[in-house]
Amino acid sequence: NSMIVIPDVTGNRIYIGGDNVISRITDTGNNFRKDWVQSLSNIGDNSVLAIGNGCIYIAGNYCIVKYIEDNNAALKIIWTQEIANQEDRASIKALAINNNHIYVGGSARADTNLGNFVWKGTPSKKTGKKNILPVRKSFVIKITDDNNIVNPKPKINWGQWIGGKEDTDLFALAVNNNHIYVGGGTSSDIEWEKFTFHGYYNTARNGYVIKISEINNEPQIEWGQWIGGARVDVVLALAVNNNHIYVGGKTFSSEGWDKIVPNSFWANKFGTYPEGFVIEIADENNFPIFIRGIWLLGTEHFRNDLSDYDYDDFIRGIAIRNNEVNNIYVCGDSFINYINMQHLRGYVTKLNLSKENSNANLFGANM
Repeated sequence: NSMIVIPDVTGNRIYIGGDNVISRITDTGNNFRKDWVQSLSNIGDNSVLAIGNGCIYIAGNYCIVKYIEDNNAALKIIWTQEIANQEDRASIKALAINNNHIYVGGSARADTNLGNFVWKGTPSKKTGKKNILPVRKSFVIKITDDNNIVNPKPKINWGQWIGGKEDTDLFALAVNNNHIYVGGGTSSDIEWEKFTFHGYYNTARNGYVIKISEINNEPQIEWGQWIGGARVDVVLALAVNNNHIYVGGKTFSSEGWDKIVPNSFWANKFGTYPEGFVIEIADENNFPIFIRGIWLLGTEHFRNDLSDYDYDDFIRGIAIRNNEVNNIYVCGDSFINYINMQHLRGYVTKLNLSKENSNANLFGANM
């Protein structure tokens, strides 16, 4: 089984991390070539990664590790930074790099702030009941990397809590200059931090995208956008290109989406649920505007040999090469459940969502 979680792209090299492993793939133009795979015993399951400053940053559980890659594809640890204690039940799910700044996103059941630095928003409330944990809230933390390899001293600058009355998860994070976009899923539309949510809260478990701006070295939430239809929805991946945000995730229904986008918004027809999706949103004058979307079609393109099986397919990560909208790399996993056999297989594909090609090409390879 292989769960591909997060990709990042530099040149024609694609780095992919997941389940205690990191792999590098080269896009040769016509296909993907697997270069190397390396195990990561000190990170934890479902690790996430980001590329920046010529280095590889990988996070999992409640810590982040900075690596450099030598000519032999070996990874050397430069520093490790914990962002919480084990008893905080914190879990890092997203990572992004902007120059020497690292943005970490995740969730925690902590009823206190995770560290002694500037925090905005409030952590979970204590339940007052024995053996009943606080609700899960999401967080974003900014870390500054001094880029010192000999005596590194990464510094945590600030943290921002995100979430409502019920459990809120953060799975995706992308950065554009001083703007941070985060996405995930939540079971509540009340008791959030004070900002405007656009769209329609449609279900008991809705996806969301939130914009945070850094002003005077502190976070400020600008707006939120509900993402989803009539059943369960979640945002699992984000990428940003100038003021355009690419949102990837999973939905259990095509119904109810017409409350936030018209049917003509989609480049193709809904496949089978659970269904993956990629949505393009423009951030115009601090207001989210839907541009276009594509259903993943239950990754039909990858499963011609197993067409009679029951699938659970969705997107885990998005990365854009050189800010080109015709070079959007998407990865995820396809869960097969048939009689007594269960199998999880990952995939990487490339999307073209350019204005000149409204139908959007989907092609790629299994991993």
